[in-house]
Amino acid sequence: MSVLAGLLLWLVLPALNLTLLIASVHGARPLAPVLLTHAAIGVAEIALAWWLLPPPQRRPLRLTLALLGLAALFLPALGVPVFSLAAWLGTRSRRPQLPPPFRVLPAPVFTSRNRSAISYGMGGVRMRLVDPHTRPEARLSALLTLKSMPIRHASELLRDLLDDPEEDLRLLAYGMLEREEKRLDSQINAALERYRDGDPSAARALAFLYWELIYHDLAQGDVRQFAAGEVARYLDEALEAAPREPDLWMLRGKFALLGERLGEAGDAFGTASILGYPHVKLIPYLAELAYARRDFSAMRALFPSLNPLHVNDTLQPVVRYWSRR
Repeated sequence: MSVLAGLLLWLVLPALNLTLLIASVHGARPLAPVLLTHAAIGVAEIALAWWLLPPPQRRPLRLTLALLGLAALFLPALGVPVFSLAAWLGTRSRRPQLPPPFRVLPAPVFTSRNRSAISYGMGGVRMRLVDPHTRPEARLSALLTLKSMPIRHASELLRDLLDDPEEDLRLLAYGMLEREEKRLDSQINAALERYRDGDPSAARALAFLYWELIYHDLAQGDVRQFAAGEVARYLDEALEAAPREPDLWMLRGKFALLGERLGEAGDAFGTASILGYPHVKLIPYLAELAYARRDFSAMRALFPSLNPLHVNDTLQPVVRYWSRR
């Protein structure tokens, strides 16, 4: 059936249309009957072409019908047959679509077995420790994971657990905090002995040790104020002895930034950079200073210069956010 329709559309009707067209040009027939015949042939060509077109090529319907109508009107005897033949040949010569070079894997089934063997990230530890409905064994396992994390991230959670109703968790959290405080206290006492003996490097060590008490959130209340005063005192002495040491200027910048003395922090970071402090380590502090000043354009200009290999997991979301344009 399609073969017969193709013969009619591509051979019989074009030949008949051309014959009538030539006769009308030479005036062999009246014009009105010729135009009516041309219109009838055009309608037949459009109907046959529509029937021969594959369904996917009929869309959009209105535009396809409009194209066929214009072809029949302005290109009699050739427009509709040529367009339909090209569409038909295009579907016949199309190569079969190859299967994709990958396969879709099903989503893994969540299982809650062997929870004790799971190593938690910081978010997982916090979630399990603050959830009162979590089994005590799971909370204890999550607390033990804090031993492998930096004390700066763990100290807040440990301090919150000092009021926990579970006695084992309270004792373990207190022991972990006390062990870290004793470690710093012993180092501070050793540095104080060296300071009293006139060791010129003792002031530098004391400034960093007292700063570590504050930075790790191990000093609270009056102890924190005392530690801040000791940082300022020993840092000034260390800078008098070694005014060209970039690490000391970085510590001054961090200490000033913590106290919201933004001008002093900016000057200290600038001096540290001039003295050779690595720029890749300085960028996060410059960004924090720009954020405190609400200079968001400066933050966006800083982060794109960071190499992704130099960005830790904590800083990566910040870099991704502020690097977007």
